[in-house]
Amino acid sequence: MEETGGDYGDTGYVYQEYFELPEFDGNHPIIGSWIIGDEPAGMGIRESKGRITNVTSSFCAHYIAPEPQL
Repeated sequence: MEETGGDYGDTGYVYQEYFELPEFDGNHPIIGSWIIGDEPAGMGIRESKGRITNVTSSFCAHYIAPEPQL
């Protein structure tokens, strides 16, 4: 089990199921995605040296442009 500190208020804790992340050159990447309605809207890749990402983790955002109306 791992944990991080921080000023997150007094609402308790977040528990997540463990999932082994791949490691590339000492970094652990994870992909997050966003859907609006039933359409893809964006994706982000965040990676860190540890298994828990935080505000200092590297982040690369991707915007999914709507299909042009012809």
